[in-house]
Amino acid sequence: MASTLEKFSVSDFVTKAVAMPYKGGLVVVPLLHVMADQQQPPKKLSRMSFESVSRKADASTQTDEEPNGQAAIMAELAILKEALATQTALMRHMAMGQNTNEVRRVCFPLESVLEIVDLEEQITPERSKDYTSQVSALLGQAALTKSIKKIFSEGVIESHNLDGKNGKLSLRTYPKVLNMIMEAIRTIHPGQPAEGVLRSALACAKNTANKAKNRKLREEANI
Repeated sequence: MASTLEKFSVSDFVTKAVAMPYKGGLVVVPLLHVMADQQQPPKKLSRMSFESVSRKADASTQTDEEPNGQAAIMAELAILKEALATQTALMRHMAMGQNTNEVRRVCFPLESVLEIVDLEEQITPERSKDYTSQVSALLGQAALTKSIKKIFSEGVIESHNLDGKNGKLSLRTYPKVLNMIMEAIRTIHPGQPAEGVLRSALACAKNTANKAKNRKLREEANI
């Protein structure tokens, strides 16, 4: 490599590259590949248009200055990631061919899509009543706006809603789990529409979590 570089002078490199302004600094744009064989005649330089490079740089800068677009892309990627995790978990359970009579302990609150899918697979007609009783006991410990966090973690509550609207995942994806929660709510709040009660509890839990996050951010900013 050293012997090859010695064949060229500094001026050779200057004629083969140009420094262009880009994002507050300079970027070196090559105009011609350096030939490894000095004996070969130099090719005619094909210079790049300054205007074309500037347009590309401006376009890249404009793309970087679109945080809303990037945020939307990141949100969509997060949703796809969660959906892929759900599909993977379902395939894993199908491949394992789990025995539906096997008794397995459920740890609440459910922290992820994988844990929700795991519970979905465990709920059978024989065990549905036992799980519903367990959820009823947890939800009955406080107001539903607070006790719902004993069933779902804040992360799950934040990423889900009933219908999958506004970029969220739908709890209807897990019909057995949702029905179990609905039955528990009917036991605790007889005569009230279970779906409306759950929808309201999830919304209140999200608002409470968001207020806590904002308060923490303000406190950190004042330190």
